[in-house]
Amino acid sequence: MNEIASRVAMRSVLPSAALISLFSMGAAAAQTDQTAQAAQTTPASATDTGSTTAPGTVPGLAEVVVTARLIKESLVHAPVAVVAITPRQLQLNDATDLQKIGELSPQVMIGTYGTGSGAVLTIRGISSNPTDAGLDPSVLVVVDGVPVSNGSIVTSSVFDMQEVQVMSGPQALFFGKNSPAGVISLTTADPTRTLQGYVQAGYELVAREEFGEGAISGPITDTLGARLAFRVDHTEGWLRNIAGPATDPLDPSVTFPGAIQGSREPGGHNYAGRLTLSWQPSDTFQAKLKVNLDDQWVNDVIGYSEEYCTGGATSPLELGIPTPPADCQKNMTKASTAQAPEFAANFPYGNGGVPYALSNITLASLNLTKTFDEVSLTSVTGYYNQTHSAYQGGFGPFALLTDGDHRHFDVLTEELRANTHLSGPVNFMGGLYFEHSNREWFNAPDILNAAPDPSVNNYSTAELMAYGKDKYYSAFGQVRWDIIPSVELAAGARYSHDARNSSLVNLTVNPVASAIGLDLYPKGEVLPVTSGSHNVSPEVTLAWHPKPTATVYAAFKRGFQAGGISNPAFLYSYNNAQNMQFGPETTQGFEVGYKATVLENRLRFDLNAYRYTYHDLQVISQNAQFFTFLISNAGAARTQGAQASFEWQPLDQLDLRGNVGYNDAYYLSYKGAECYPGQTAAQGCGADGTQDLSGAPLTRAPKVTFNVGGDYKTKFVYGWTADWSLNAAYSSSYQAGTDNAAGGIQPAYWRLNAAVRFLSPDGNFAFSVIGRDLTNSYYLITSDNGPLRANNDYLGFFDRPREVILQAEYHF
Repeated sequence: MNEIASRVAMRSVLPSAALISLFSMGAAAAQTDQTAQAAQTTPASATDTGSTTAPGTVPGLAEVVVTARLIKESLVHAPVAVVAITPRQLQLNDATDLQKIGELSPQVMIGTYGTGSGAVLTIRGISSNPTDAGLDPSVLVVVDGVPVSNGSIVTSSVFDMQEVQVMSGPQALFFGKNSPAGVISLTTADPTRTLQGYVQAGYELVAREEFGEGAISGPITDTLGARLAFRVDHTEGWLRNIAGPATDPLDPSVTFPGAIQGSREPGGHNYAGRLTLSWQPSDTFQAKLKVNLDDQWVNDVIGYSEEYCTGGATSPLELGIPTPPADCQKNMTKASTAQAPEFAANFPYGNGGVPYALSNITLASLNLTKTFDEVSLTSVTGYYNQTHSAYQGGFGPFALLTDGDHRHFDVLTEELRANTHLSGPVNFMGGLYFEHSNREWFNAPDILNAAPDPSVNNYSTAELMAYGKDKYYSAFGQVRWDIIPSVELAAGARYSHDARNSSLVNLTVNPVASAIGLDLYPKGEVLPVTSGSHNVSPEVTLAWHPKPTATVYAAFKRGFQAGGISNPAFLYSYNNAQNMQFGPETTQGFEVGYKATVLENRLRFDLNAYRYTYHDLQVISQNAQFFTFLISNAGAARTQGAQASFEWQPLDQLDLRGNVGYNDAYYLSYKGAECYPGQTAAQGCGADGTQDLSGAPLTRAPKVTFNVGGDYKTKFVYGWTADWSLNAAYSSSYQAGTDNAAGGIQPAYWRLNAAVRFLSPDGNFAFSVIGRDLTNSYYLITSDNGPLRANNDYLGFFDRPREVILQAEYHF
């Protein structure tokens, strides 16, 4: 007992003008271009972007078909800010996950986060803080028609794709809740009418990554087709973990073992497979079933992170103690230890103290479409199931703050939708959507390894369990009126009702918790919390098509982010049914745009400008000293700016493309924001520990981004061809931390991708060399000041740096 008392005492002291010229060029070309309509008479999917030089066709860009309004229409005709990414672009940029897809889209940033919601998804500077698992992302991911409001989806494999669409700005009418920032829609490949397939294998040199992918597809009967695809991936990682054995500064008899999970992070594997069945017994009915399975394992849940410092420090501090061999540089080198066996024994999801993250995902969709003479009926049934377990060791060489957690999501969705295709000037779209989900979240932190809890015989400070049930209903409809053949007025709205309830309980509370300053909720006493919200989000769009290959549009939109219930790391005595819930976030604003295909179908471009105001922002207040955070609604924000993109084919063999975005995203009002550690009154921190961020930029909101590149096809030798690709991207500086600390600023950076793909004369064999981020830009996605650290110590989550890939393919 004396040893425990002494140990507790030792741990009880905690550290307290170009756009205008492009528009003019497009308008002038539109007046003189008399042949573009003929070039666009045969719609193609987004998979066919590129040269259309087959005999009997008009050279130029193939038309791209999108479904941003849940109907198939050409990219130029759709009055929506949407970017279509083709399989060719995905392949030449090795875009095999959502993080890499984000790099191909203007004003999009996606990254992995070790805890909480598991990810950051940002469009135009709008995103949700990832530190709390109770907060859904502001960007909705839709996979084969199924919406997934879970950030952990970003780690799943993207493979065997048909098309990717990125829609910026609120999309409430067509995609419901949790899409105020935008939507990323993924459509996987369907069965083919003839027996086809491919296999590919590759190796990435920097992270020592081995991967393979393949598919076989074809008819089973005259009406039934199937496609089976897979992807396997194993990597050692691109961060070096140099942590060696270190003596516990609070107990010299204990040694932390160092990086026994591996000397490189984030190492691990992804095994994914997909079965698609398509049944079409008649021209008017089709049923399509897709089942995806994804198994992921990573050797450290915070493997994408690295500790760094500001102010000229050379070594991070933990409890004021220097922690060599860790340094203070952003240099892809870290020192992160596993837990000592003495403290890891019997720890829930502790894996013997060895850090890890394990995730299993099942995603299924059933699409039924029935077409009548004047109406099409669609049913989309979705099922999403994910189990995630993880253990976090030390952020540095000392494992004084560790955590085991387990999450389970089970979601069932159903959408019924009708779209008319009447011969008159007025058509209708309407439907109903239902979503029911169960969430379970278990969290067991260990603060300072202070003393074992005799009731469970482990060192957890507390073990928190949250059980949640969510139900979401919505009804939506739209009227499309062709005022004259070239002018369409579309107006619609979605009504949403969201109801959530959660039961939170501390399964255990270590008696030592109060001694280290934690006033926790009583053990075994359930805290029930309910939350509900409803919303009507209208949308009105006026579109003018001065010719079939040009569109001018203006739109007014409202968006909706459902409220919810916080899942904090600790449940404190002061928590109650009121401060554990947060309300919805809404947005409204407008956008205008101009799209056209000109120069005899050789140039396609679009311009759009927008201005949106966000009210009742869902923000997280964090107190690093007491290891806690809560979600609340505070203030307002605005995003305003302009985007432009183009695709130009000056030669049949050459495609050039680019985009540029200017985005001014800032808080209109945000009083009561958390102060950053060490912030003084002179720096704006009030006596209550809060600051006023009104006028400050939003997180992850660079003012300027642009991307320019191209593909060039040439003859090689012996009938082989070569497909060359070059793509350069730029981002201006931005703030990666929610508290606006100087240490969270990410300076401006460039990324350069380059690739060459050699294709055999018969098209069966291909060999590729792909370089991603050849400038080796190592940039922040998030930045936090962790507990037990000095004020100038930060933990940053970074996107993946340079990759060099060798790949071989066989198609049949």
